[in-house]
Amino acid sequence: MANGISTTIRTGQSTLSQGAEQVHTLIITLQERPGSVDRVVGLLRRRRASPRSLILTQTGLPEQVCITAQVRDSEVAIDQLTEQLRKLVDVYQVQNLTAAEIIAQELVLIKINVPAERAVQAQQSGAQIIASTAQTTTISYTGTHEQVDAFIASCEESGIHEIARSGSVALSRE
Repeated sequence: MANGISTTIRTGQSTLSQGAEQVHTLIITLQERPGSVDRVVGLLRRRRASPRSLILTQTGLPEQVCITAQVRDSEVAIDQLTEQLRKLVDVYQVQNLTAAEIIAQELVLIKINVPAERAVQAQQSGAQIIASTAQTTTISYTGTHEQVDAFIASCEESGIHEIARSGSVALSRE
C-alpha cells in the first residue's frame, strides 16, 4: 500500500510501461492431433496475449505443424507465456525470438482501382502484377511488416479496392 492506495499486480504481468513492450515472435512446433492447435490458441487467449500475427503451417516432418505468433508484450509476460506453452501436451518446442533474431516476411495482395498500364509504380517498388481487368489491377508484394505497411500506404493514392494480408512468417537467423 502506497499513499493509502492498494495496488494489485497480477501474476505474469509486468510493471513496465507500454514503451518497454516489444514484439516477440513465438515459433511453436506441435504434434498435429485434434485439439492441439485449439489448446495453443486457447492459452494465448487466456493469457490475454494479443497476437499481431498468427500463422499455422505444416512442417517438413509428418504429423507436425508450426504456429508462428507475433505478440507485443513485456519480457516478463512473454517468458511466462513461453513456459506455459512448453507445458502443453502436444507442444514439442517453443522459441521466443526478438526482431533481431529472426528473418520475417509478409505477403499482401492488393486490388487497386487502376488498369495494369497505370500500375507501373507498384512494379518499380518490387511488386508483381498478378491479374488485371479494365478497371482494377491485383498486385502481390512481400517484405517486412514495416515494408508492407509502407507499400499499402503508397497504394492508397490509387484507391484500394480490396486487400488481403498474410501476417508474418519467420525463421530463426541461426
